[in-house]
Amino acid sequence: LTSSTARSLVRLRQMMIYSCVMITEIVADEDDQGDNYAAKDEIVFSELKELKLWDLESLTSFSCSGNNCDFKFPSLERLVVDNCPNMKIFSEGELSTPKLQKVQLSVFDNKLWAWDRDLNTTIQYVYLKRKKEEKEKENEKSAEANEKEKDAKDSGSPNL
Repeated sequence: LTSSTARSLVRLRQMMIYSCVMITEIVADEDDQGDNYAAKDEIVFSELKELKLWDLESLTSFSCSGNNCDFKFPSLERLVVDNCPNMKIFSEGELSTPKLQKVQLSVFDNKLWAWDRDLNTTIQYVYLKRKKEEKEKENEKSAEANEKEKDAKDSGSPNL
């Protein structure tokens, strides 16, 4: 979406974006003519109650890169972010989500959620936690491979 299109969605109540492998952000920082805004944009989704983002492997943030957009979600009560492994932050600009109290981490399991002070902090926490878990799995696999190699050398078996 361009930021001008996003501003026109004032009556939108539910938004679901899923299975878009190449999408990197939901709201782009340009108008329909492709001109960048010099001043900050404020985009208000006044009636949006539910936002679901899932299976978006390239998504890095919801909004405008470069801190040019401020977002207000005065009615947002439910946010699902599932399998968005590269999402590091929700928005670089100012962000208001007064009714949001948690981020659901699975489309199918509403008991799997996270919350840490605000939306951006929560998204950053989830991203860093996922990266830490990935690194731990890599370390475990490496340790297992080293152990197998050591066992093979100790037993005199050929190294496979």
